[in-house]
Amino acid sequence: MATRLIDREDNLVDRTICHSWVCPVVITCLSALGGFLFGYDTGVISGAMIQLREHFNLSYAYQEIIVSISLLAAAIGCPVSAVLSDYIGRKIVIIIASVIFTIGAIVMGVSYDKISLLTGRLIVGLGIGVASMSVPVYIAEISPGHMRGALVTLNTVFITAGQVVAGIVDAIFISDEVNGWRYMLGIGGIPSFIQLVAFINMPESPRWLVQHGQTQKARVALQRIYGESFVTIQIENEIQRMVEALRDVELSETSQATSDVVQNSNANIDEEDCILPGKTSQFSEDARNRDNGLPSVSESSCLRSKLTLIRMLRLKTTRRALFIGCGLQMFQQFVGINTVMYYSAEILSMAGIGGMNNNKKGENAKIVWLSALVAFANFLFSLGAPWIVNTFKRRLVLYCSLTGVFLSLVVLAVSFQLITSYSIPVSVVESTNVTAVGVNIHTSCSKA
Repeated sequence: MATRLIDREDNLVDRTICHSWVCPVVITCLSALGGFLFGYDTGVISGAMIQLREHFNLSYAYQEIIVSISLLAAAIGCPVSAVLSDYIGRKIVIIIASVIFTIGAIVMGVSYDKISLLTGRLIVGLGIGVASMSVPVYIAEISPGHMRGALVTLNTVFITAGQVVAGIVDAIFISDEVNGWRYMLGIGGIPSFIQLVAFINMPESPRWLVQHGQTQKARVALQRIYGESFVTIQIENEIQRMVEALRDVELSETSQATSDVVQNSNANIDEEDCILPGKTSQFSEDARNRDNGLPSVSESSCLRSKLTLIRMLRLKTTRRALFIGCGLQMFQQFVGINTVMYYSAEILSMAGIGGMNNNKKGENAKIVWLSALVAFANFLFSLGAPWIVNTFKRRLVLYCSLTGVFLSLVVLAVSFQLITSYSIPVSVVESTNVTAVGVNIHTSCSKA
């Protein structure tokens, strides 16, 4: 629904108006720290796990739980964030995400056992889920139409940048075998705290304010976002465009709704039911809005009640777009890039990249630096994504990208099969007893 509103507004934007680009870019970068934190968490656990499994004597099963628990928590945080951002605003939800991630990073950094570490990962996952939902919406809604595509893409760039920074941090602290993992996991709290402090003074989404009938606050927010050069008449035009976009969507949905939905008395909300008793201040706002041809607070509330997920699913056009978008996102996750990023250090280690010498510190450092190189390649190609998407057809880009991912995974699978088939067989054991492990490996190699 948010996408449809934004697309309709794009068609109405007067591109001859030159907005100030400084404030939108700064606000976007501060917002995209949420994406940076997601990327950092994805990349940092790869190198940190090298030390965590030895420090806490983790079994293979527990290692998987530590990695995946944050994803499970994020899956819970996303829908919760969607509901909250509609009711209390995008800005507040992003602040909540920053607080959650900061707390989670602190808990991980001071963990004293496996349970506390797992708790920290769970908290961080919730923060990631909340930010993953609210940040892209906020960026899209505060961006000028002619800059929206580039600014929204910055969130993806920040995600890959977070993975690169995580790889570098891992490589720096991997030599500290005692507390290195604490620094790796705890440093993530720094950008989240910066975002928390910065967002206290950030403006709320103007579109959210208009949708909730708070047009005066929307005017102030637009003035802060676009700068002093954005004169009053331009602000009024921008607000009017938002209102027209909301009404166009409502008219479209009303005209396409099925007769049973139209006749359902429960779906029709009286204006009297929408007015909240005791809110005397809203009537003066209603009067100003009516004079300017804008919706009142009560009308905005009625409008919001109709823009629901259920109504989207009832309409053929929005339902098809929703399924396509969700399907693309689902298959994007299924291609396995997150698995490669989470376990890049482990994959390189299993492939024998570290070598067979006795310098364990040197081996780990080499593996982690190569893992950072993988993240850098991802970051490098994400920088060119905006130009590629705007230059070539979307389906062509999607086909080429999926083909590259498929071939890469095939090469990875074949490489592991060749290593398994032609390498000297050794026993795989849990790291519970160093002496026993040494004897087992020595015996296997001797037999070979």
